[in-house]
Amino acid sequence: MVSSRRKDRKLVLEFLYENDLTDKGIKEILELKREVGIDISLSEFSIRLLSGILNNKTILDEIIEKYSEGWKVSRMPVVDRNILRIGVYELLFESDTPIAVCINEAVELAKVYSTDDARRFINGVLGRIAQDAEKIKEEAKIL
Repeated sequence: MVSSRRKDRKLVLEFLYENDLTDKGIKEILELKREVGIDISLSEFSIRLLSGILNNKTILDEIIEKYSEGWKVSRMPVVDRNILRIGVYELLFESDTPIAVCINEAVELAKVYSTDDARRFINGVLGRIAQDAEKIKEEAKIL
């Protein structure tokens, strides 16, 4: 059985992917989906992830670039960079989600939506960020 948070993360990935390609906001994406007969209701967790990631995209991308060892976020595949954004956001901003769960859920998304190489890459980047999470939170003034 797939957890509801796992479904939420999948939905968040879909929205982030569309936002990344079209630069449309959450409300606009929802309206467009409804116009074509797709009715989506977002949970509180989904809304918190989406707004948090979109509101902190610059800092998330800076952290991802720093810990991805020479990769620019703009050069990463759209799916991979958005999986990383979800993982990093959860690691740093969602204190009720255990670190192992943050990393595992991101790797699970990569298993379904990306490649084996991406899965290993995402696991490595998030592992390095997790090791420095407290330092990163202090430097970025994340409570």
